[in-house]
Amino acid sequence: MFGPAPDAAQLDALLRDWADATSPATKIALGVGLAQLGDFTVRAELLDTYSGDTSSLEREEKLQLLDLLIATATEREATDDRLFVLPDHDDGSIYLRLAGSGRSLLARAATVRYVELARVFDEIHDITFELATDSGFDLSGVEFDLYDEGSTVDAWEREMAMALADVAASYVFRGAAFTPQHVIDELLEGVDRAAAGGPVLFRPDAELLATWTGLGHPTIGPTIGPDDVAAFAAYADRLLALPWRAGVKYFFGHDVDDGPGLHG
Repeated sequence: MFGPAPDAAQLDALLRDWADATSPATKIALGVGLAQLGDFTVRAELLDTYSGDTSSLEREEKLQLLDLLIATATEREATDDRLFVLPDHDDGSIYLRLAGSGRSLLARAATVRYVELARVFDEIHDITFELATDSGFDLSGVEFDLYDEGSTVDAWEREMAMALADVAASYVFRGAAFTPQHVIDELLEGVDRAAAGGPVLFRPDAELLATWTGLGHPTIGPTIGPDDVAAFAAYADRLLALPWRAGVKYFFGHDVDDGPGLHG
């Protein structure tokens, strides 16, 4: 999703370039670099850019901006109306990104946004509906039964609220304070399935973990062999050795709320 972080020595240079930049596209690229180094001071301006006139941005630039805002959003920003802007003219990319953002957003309060998306697209846009309910499940641990005709969005919303009622953390996963354990387990299971001849489908988990930690994952080729299995097992051990704090959201190892990070 994001490339490697710039050298920390470049921070001052990035801030100077940001101050001089006038192009939204240039500011997005600089904003990514600053966030990777743990400087989130430009996040508010980038959110204003995203929710304003983006006609000068190419589609991929706007998606990159949205990905950055989602990945670095605090709980307060995760529920900001400016983040969940639903454009009138879109090829579906923005809808799909927002609906499928649960694992990147992680904010417990964002469940209401996925309920809104599910209501808007129920029986209108099946893919977006499924992604929105998957995001709600990733946060709350409550599944929406697509095959039960009696299932309703209202009932699902109530069940999610009940599931999270006793969870104090701002950032959650499957109904508990967020930790990376489940995603790491999913990654290793995906690697094992691919090594046994199955399809290589674990890239999203690898990229998500790299985004949280800033530690690049091993190369993912079209086939997976024993060396790859060993490399990902070592990668998982390296991730698990980091000083994660339950209920804290990280971007490239930095606490998005400016607390202690993963790398000292």
